[in-house]
Amino acid sequence: MPAGQRASRLLRPGDLLLEGSGGGERTNVGRVVQWTGNESAVCSNFIRVLRPTSNCSSRYLTYLHRSLYATGISAACTKQTTGIQNLDVRAYLSTRVDIPAFEQQVTIADFLDRETSWIAQLDERARRVAELSVAASRSEIDTRLEK
Repeated sequence: MPAGQRASRLLRPGDLLLEGSGGGERTNVGRVVQWTGNESAVCSNFIRVLRPTSNCSSRYLTYLHRSLYATGISAACTKQTTGIQNLDVRAYLSTRVDIPAFEQQVTIADFLDRETSWIAQLDERARRVAELSVAASRSEIDTRLEK
């Protein structure tokens, strides 16, 4: 890729990466992640780069897009003529949503960061309890078999 083209396509921290093509049998196209890297990178042609304006929090917009995905908005904007799903990006980005003031966006994103972190900790604890339960059951079975 020529340097001039590459420079205009370089990702910046805070960019949102929108899956425009792909998906699968059990997952729809349209997932969004936030780019947090500092290294030079460009994305594939299956990914659309959404660059937040200065009055929008990238973290808030990531949660907003996750909500649009979870509630089926991206699925409603999907076209599939072959085995690959394609997001109608124009229709998807035409979805009307209310965006609060920047300070509120940051407050909401901070809250969701804390809550999702807490949920992840609970999930990890539940996974560990399940592992210990299985190990204890195996140990008990082994003990009984030895008798």
